[in-house]
Amino acid sequence: MAKKQTTKKTNDVANQGADGGPIGPGNPPKAYQFKPGESGNPKGQPRHRMHLWTYLCKYMAMTEAQLEALDKRKLKAAQRTALEVVMKAMNGEDCNSVRLMQYAVDRELGRAAQKVSLEGQTPLLSPEECEAIRAKARRWWERMVDRVDAGSRS
Repeated sequence: MAKKQTTKKTNDVANQGADGGPIGPGNPPKAYQFKPGESGNPKGQPRHRMHLWTYLCKYMAMTEAQLEALDKRKLKAAQRTALEVVMKAMNGEDCNSVRLMQYAVDRELGRAAQKVSLEGQTPLLSPEECEAIRAKARRWWERMVDRVDAGSRS
């Protein structure tokens, strides 16, 4: 059986640029193409930044001998801070390392959601006040839904 051959139509007006050339995936219009020698990313890839949390993790994974072998004069401020915290923690000294590590985690990964429990305490709001807040929240939510619906219709 012979294969059915398909040909690409370049005559289609919808797939032609102003200069008559084909446009589509892999063929942008001539006006939007980069000039010879021009880069699509002139600044290049952004430099990777190492954060305090990264250094803490790196140094916690090292042995004591490896930590001692580090040239402290060549370390950046974040590296020196992380190294000092890890060394003090290894020696059992109290340097608020737990607070510092928690701060570093919060800065790097985002703060965890805080849960509040009011069980066993006297209520701060009356049931009527709670219902008024719920009604206001429902009205706000309905307005947001209406805005989204109006935006999708236009």
